[in-house]
Amino acid sequence: MHQYFPALVVLLFVLSCSTPSSQSARAPGPPPGALAAVAPEGSTLSGQPRYFGTEAHPFKDGNIFNYIDGGGMVYVDHGFTDLFHAEYVDDRGNTITLDVYGMSTPDQARQALADERICPAGAGPLELDTSGKSYRFPPDYFFYFVQGRRLVYLHVSDDRLSARLARFGATVKSILAKEKS
Repeated sequence: MHQYFPALVVLLFVLSCSTPSSQSARAPGPPPGALAAVAPEGSTLSGQPRYFGTEAHPFKDGNIFNYIDGGGMVYVDHGFTDLFHAEYVDDRGNTITLDVYGMSTPDQARQALADERICPAGAGPLELDTSGKSYRFPPDYFFYFVQGRRLVYLHVSDDRLSARLARFGATVKSILAKEKS
């Protein structure tokens, strides 16, 4: 029996490491790389996409508080796990901003969309996604929608380009729809 004891200890250790309850919870990763490879029509990426995680699991550009400082707490309240941020510019200097906030669950993403600290009252309809919210404050136009566990924010600096933003939103939605939750 003593000769098998070391092997038994190793086997028990291996089994205990592979049980779900003993593994530490890991934050889901950023959106698919395909998101970093697309740009709105007529625009190019301005700088590199940025990736932010949680305080416990920061990504290459830090954590959410490095991006939006104290305002990040409302996202943390909704299970925030990660953020993809990209900015695009066209030849006339118009800018488009894309922020894709990852939450732990699709329910938490929907709750974030319903939170007026994130999406203020007074939203208009969004054709791209009937549960989404759009806002027109000339010259700005922006909207939010949920895809899976992601809350997506898109903004354009010239509201006359809202159709371009909507088409880019459809592309983003399509890419995120392929992501495994």
